[in-house]
Amino acid sequence: MFKFLNKKSKPEGELRRYNMPEGEIVYAIGDVHGCYLSMLNLLDRIEVDRRSRPEGKSTVVFLGDLIDRGPASKEVVEFLMTFNPDWTELAFVRGNHEEVMLDVLSGNISAMRSWFEFGGKDCARSYGVDNFGQLHINPDHIMMALQRSVPKTHLAFLDSFSDAFAFGDYLLVHAGIKPKVAIENQSPYDMRWIRSSFLDYKKPHPVKVVHGHSVVDDGPENHSNRIAIDTGAHKGRPLTAVRLCAGEEKFIESDALGS
Repeated sequence: MFKFLNKKSKPEGELRRYNMPEGEIVYAIGDVHGCYLSMLNLLDRIEVDRRSRPEGKSTVVFLGDLIDRGPASKEVVEFLMTFNPDWTELAFVRGNHEEVMLDVLSGNISAMRSWFEFGGKDCARSYGVDNFGQLHINPDHIMMALQRSVPKTHLAFLDSFSDAFAFGDYLLVHAGIKPKVAIENQSPYDMRWIRSSFLDYKKPHPVKVVHGHSVVDDGPENHSNRIAIDTGAHKGRPLTAVRLCAGEEKFIESDALGS
């Protein structure tokens, strides 16, 4: 059975209609964070839903932060690199965790130390690197182990992600956008890192923003100007997607597998 959640839209802000391309479907998936089994479970549910619908083109869009915090970053990346479904196209948006991992693996030891504080150790363990006791004694050794253990094909895949994905009057990004700034002038930094100035903004944007990055504790949220779908899968909660098609916004959840 599907888990479709019909969350009520939040009442704040002005209401406006956001248009979608006719006959197309987008499924946006929130932050996977190394939760491989939850991701597979959600993809299975999306596939069944997609095959039951008459629309033409469909795209599954991952909103970044595939890695870190959960136990299986390597497995998530390895699977998605080679995933070639016959029922949909795929698109990937870069999150702040991919940005930091790429910086670290370029040789940035200072970034490696901070990365390990917010989920990077879990990612490193999934690649077989766990000698963290040497972090302050011999950080170069850990860096070399990471660079040996993480395949260059994985890094090239993560580096290929886009900053955003546009779908009619919707913009799919990792974190959000800077209010009162034209879409074409948005910075990649804001789209991957922004929090309070975006989350607290109640007025309409030029587009409706679909995002992850900031965990919503009580399930996905559909506000008047944005849709939040990072439901904290790495905390043992469901992984969430939103289906956009035919003027509707519907949530689909995985089981709460957390791994």
